[in-house]
Amino acid sequence: MAGISLVRLINNIALKNKIQHTLVNWFGQYIKQFSYLLIFRVITIICNLIAGIIIARTIGEANRGIYGLFLTSLLVFNTILNLGFNTSVFYFAKKAEQKLKSIISFYFLFTLICMVIIYTLLIAFSHVFKFQHVSFNFIFILAYFFLSIGNIFRNIIIGKENTVAIYRMDAMIKLIILVIIICLMYLHILTLETAIVLLLIENIALYFYSLIKVQIPIFPLELDFQFLKKTINFNLKNYLVAILMILLLRSDQYFIKLILGNYYVGLYSVNASIIENLGIIGTLFSIQMLPKLIAEENFLRKLEKSKKHILLLFGSSLFIAIIFYFIAPFIIQLYFKTQIIEAVVSFRVLLIGFIFWTILNYIHVFYLSLRVKKTYLTILWSALFLNIILNQILIPKYGIIGSAWASSISYGTILLMAFIDLFILKKQNALKKLVP
Repeated sequence: MAGISLVRLINNIALKNKIQHTLVNWFGQYIKQFSYLLIFRVITIICNLIAGIIIARTIGEANRGIYGLFLTSLLVFNTILNLGFNTSVFYFAKKAEQKLKSIISFYFLFTLICMVIIYTLLIAFSHVFKFQHVSFNFIFILAYFFLSIGNIFRNIIIGKENTVAIYRMDAMIKLIILVIIICLMYLHILTLETAIVLLLIENIALYFYSLIKVQIPIFPLELDFQFLKKTINFNLKNYLVAILMILLLRSDQYFIKLILGNYYVGLYSVNASIIENLGIIGTLFSIQMLPKLIAEENFLRKLEKSKKHILLLFGSSLFIAIIFYFIAPFIIQLYFKTQIIEAVVSFRVLLIGFIFWTILNYIHVFYLSLRVKKTYLTILWSALFLNIILNQILIPKYGIIGSAWASSISYGTILLMAFIDLFILKKQNALKKLVP
């Protein structure tokens, strides 16, 4: 009996050591991957900031406004017209790879139809949102095509857990584009036109890289309409959330364009771009936490873990916001060659929104781990409605400073309502279920 007990003890120790070794290896690989992702995102952020400074200083505020609207419109159209496929391919890349061909085929045809719709809209509303040159309309729909299809391939790669490859390619392309921008600046041929063409080239490069990496050809087309219908229904809530999020993040620039004009769009879009780049690392952290949140089935334990993450994000974003608050005048002068008080003040107000938005990215991921509840959709609809009302009231009176307050108040409202929903109402419901 003593011999058997000794053997069991040895086996238990060996099993424990094996488990510990496995956990250490997994944790080491996770840290290594996160470090690579962080490095590549930091490179991307730096490239974006330097390129933004060069473009803003070279093409001027009004042209920077058109450039900002061009980029914003690309993102808005891509989000509204993707029917949720950008998210669903994450799932099918892992769970049903054989269905990806049908998604790609359908989305290719759908994107071609969308190009015609977008071009028609650009012509029909050219008196309201004009890209200055008719040729920009053609560049826009081409950029939309490569961005839209490229994002599908890109998300398939991420769904197959090869995020590092995509982020590395992002960083490389941004670096190359930055070098080209610097060369064009020194040759005195960096204009609004060349800047927009570079946007197109960037999207083409990402498209072809993703296409080669995925190794699923578009042709011949294969369509399974029954499956595609189920896929759209499968991702409907996430799709609606994505639309609401992009409208909350970007719609203010359209109000500024309508009420104040391109010059102020140029000032505001620079501020918004800097804020978004500052939030990339927080977003990356939130995305990395998604698998852990999904794996944790107990809602109360999930909430407890989230408190630590939220505190970490709050502390780090507050620290960044304080630093950038004091260097705001220097940043604005760096971008526009002169001090513009409105731009400085609006940037400082947006830093408040930056703190809220950083935590909101995590809250968004938390709701995704719950498969997006109806209450979250209600919260986002309410915040978007509030944002629209505040923009219409504050922009005519306070200009881009008013728009910055509208955004920050809207983000804060979402955060407050989401906190009440998750940490009070849903927590109480979960606790009631524990009571016999």
